[in-house]
Amino acid sequence: MYNLLKAFYNTLQKEENMTTTKLLILAFAVSLNMVLAQKKAEKDPGFPPLEDRYLGQKLPGLTPELFAAGLVSTEEYVESLYAFTPDMKEFYFSRIGGAYKETTVLVMQYKNNRWSKPSVLSSDLDKYKERFTPGLSELKSIESFKDVPFTGFTASSNGAYYFYFLEGDGSGHMSYSRLINGKYEKLQKMNKEINSGKYIAHPFIAPDESYLMWDAEKEGASTPDIYISFRKPDGSWGAAINMGDKINTAAYEQRPRVTPDGKYLFFWRGDKRFREDGSTYWIGNPYWVDAQIIESLRPVHSAEEPEFPPLADRYFGEQPPGLTHKLFAPKIVSPDGLFEGGSYSPDMKEFYFSRKNGKYKERTFFVIKYENDEWGNEAETDIHYPKFSKDGNTIYRGNKYRDKTDNGWSELKSMGTPFTDKHIMGISFSDNGVSYFDELEFDQSGKPDTVGAISYSRFINGKYGPRQKMGKEINIGTWIAHPHVAPDESYLIWDVRRDDGYGGSDIYISFRAKDGSWLPAMNMGDKINTELHESGAGVSVDGKYLFFSRGQWEVKEDGSENWVGRPYWVDAQVIENLRPSTASTQEDGFTFPLLEGPYMGQKPPGMTAEPFAPGIISKEGWELEGVFAPGMKEFYFTTSHKEPFKPTVIGFRQQNNVWKKYIEFRRKGEIVFSPDGNRLHMAEGYKDRIGDGWSERKSLGPMFDREDWGIMRLTASEKGTYVFDDYKSGDVIRISRIKDGKRQEPVEMEPLVNSGEWTAHPFIAPDESYLIWDSEREGGFGDSDLYISFKQKDGSWGPAINMGEKVNSAYWDAYASVTPDGKYILFNRGMDEENDNVDIYWVDAKIIETLRPN
Repeated sequence: MYNLLKAFYNTLQKEENMTTTKLLILAFAVSLNMVLAQKKAEKDPGFPPLEDRYLGQKLPGLTPELFAAGLVSTEEYVESLYAFTPDMKEFYFSRIGGAYKETTVLVMQYKNNRWSKPSVLSSDLDKYKERFTPGLSELKSIESFKDVPFTGFTASSNGAYYFYFLEGDGSGHMSYSRLINGKYEKLQKMNKEINSGKYIAHPFIAPDESYLMWDAEKEGASTPDIYISFRKPDGSWGAAINMGDKINTAAYEQRPRVTPDGKYLFFWRGDKRFREDGSTYWIGNPYWVDAQIIESLRPVHSAEEPEFPPLADRYFGEQPPGLTHKLFAPKIVSPDGLFEGGSYSPDMKEFYFSRKNGKYKERTFFVIKYENDEWGNEAETDIHYPKFSKDGNTIYRGNKYRDKTDNGWSELKSMGTPFTDKHIMGISFSDNGVSYFDELEFDQSGKPDTVGAISYSRFINGKYGPRQKMGKEINIGTWIAHPHVAPDESYLIWDVRRDDGYGGSDIYISFRAKDGSWLPAMNMGDKINTELHESGAGVSVDGKYLFFSRGQWEVKEDGSENWVGRPYWVDAQVIENLRPSTASTQEDGFTFPLLEGPYMGQKPPGMTAEPFAPGIISKEGWELEGVFAPGMKEFYFTTSHKEPFKPTVIGFRQQNNVWKKYIEFRRKGEIVFSPDGNRLHMAEGYKDRIGDGWSERKSLGPMFDREDWGIMRLTASEKGTYVFDDYKSGDVIRISRIKDGKRQEPVEMEPLVNSGEWTAHPFIAPDESYLIWDSEREGGFGDSDLYISFKQKDGSWGPAINMGEKVNSAYWDAYASVTPDGKYILFNRGMDEENDNVDIYWVDAKIIETLRPN
């Protein structure tokens, strides 16, 4: 133990002197907890009672929380390394900053049914020797590990060691060694699933070796995330799964560790900050979360799973992608880099693809087969764009199919009703035989209808039933095509061109609710979609990756158009990251924390504004325009945590008292509800409520949809009066009333409203008794403030009243709206001078009455 602690101290000193920023935050160390949590006592370790075990802290759920705020985790210091002893009666952690000029290890001990206060670890390290095993010197004495320059390690309960090696430039890898017949084998390098990316560090192996966690900076990322890989039934390691946005953020997440009792996952979250002189410093603390989050990511392996080729060969040796898509262009099928895509057989031992480039003037189809543990040579085939049945005995193309025969494949046959006379481009089958297919109609000239639709047909008593056209959740937009249904029908993916998309056709997804209905379509976001055309998405047979095509139509010299597209792939975890919450229990798992009760489960504020849903809605980055729908059963807000700035609206719905994310769409205009809740205003456009979802965004018409106006927010009263801003005309607010049943031309409001700078974002009370907006004016608190004007008895507007220091701050305060029940005001506040971080705040609406003139 002395040698282990000495190495621990020495390593921390190394951290102090490092010049490489990435290595500084990686904690180039032999962390205590790497070994401590794995060495189980032979007898019952005698843990403290659950209510005391974690320093008496309130237990977290499936959303990470700061650990022991004020006791261990502080704002004044950086706490980075942490560990419980195996009996969970001692807790160690490191601290630096403020009074701690050097990294210092502190300890808390559970004695006499209570935890001691943190105290600096005694320099007499021998007194701690019996707490930990093995020591570093003991490990170094093992023949297989002599002179091995590892950076850190973790050990399983059966004695297998997992090491990581890290260089100053961020390169490195993980290796392992098992105890076989009393001896450790030579180090074995982990597979490419694990050893991809930079700064691969801080592994944690489960005691039974059923999973491995670590942190790494994957391609396209600038900070490390925490990943997990599960061991498969054949003993190999599965895909590296990003542990999702519950754990990983734009900051640094590292050092995952599960407590000795297996109940909670600890990890470190921190970030680099800049001082005014340009120098940098670090902030960071330990976080914890229910270890059930691990089980929610564990894949389900079927006993009937095909015997696929090894993962290293399955995708032609290509380096798998992470959560950022990359081009799929294996040289074996794309020697010239002009590969257009293809499809696998169910056992993933045949790959069918086509070429129309280079020497292939006409589209030519090929197949390549995996035999004798390697991919063979390509050969031309008469099988075009095959869609295989689950058993591999039937292939489908459009509304026809071919059966496998002793000599190959039969001739094309008609699928019969309900597929006859339908022009089908894409068809997909669930495990229970339900077919989902697109269909296009053609006019007399042979041109296709640009709308399209997706339908389904159930397989009943050996026959396909009538065609059932899917609802408006799916069939909205143009060029609706290429459906892909999950084997269990839990989600449907397709491509379509919509107004709220990114440009051309985008890929959308809809998840199935417990009652069998389909939830509103969700654009799969800028991790996949661009201004080009994305289409033809499908998940690989092994469920690991989402493939899709990206391209555009190019005009040839003769005036004809030619499609030029390339295939891309991305980790299928992107699907799970979009899956809405569907449960109110930990067993089912969910994307957002369990929020129950009114107002998203938040404690209402008083007469001083405070953050709304801190850490859940209001967190680092931009969160704008928090609004409840009339009825108070839906909540929407706009967020954009990505570059370039691409704001997205996220909607929650309260069902059985539990709030669940249910919709996400691209934001075009600030969102405000009509008083009856049936229309969502979005600047000069709007969406109407249709059933369980929303229509496409529509225009309010030429009176408002003008090139010379720049409407950001439009709000409506119960009488139909519109009040809106216009940033293109000198930051003014206009009003449009309805008179004798007709919409009146908008006019600028009085100077008492249109004064100052940055006048914008109006909210008119449903009964038109007051108007709230934001503006930067002389005598304000600094940046833009919120102002209110009350309607007078003669119908005119009273003076502009600054809403005061209980609402306004020295920073930017804007975007006010009052909840439909009239009880609270929600608004936005910039958290710094540059508005790099904007949060949603709320305050009791009684403050309005305190400002109303007598």
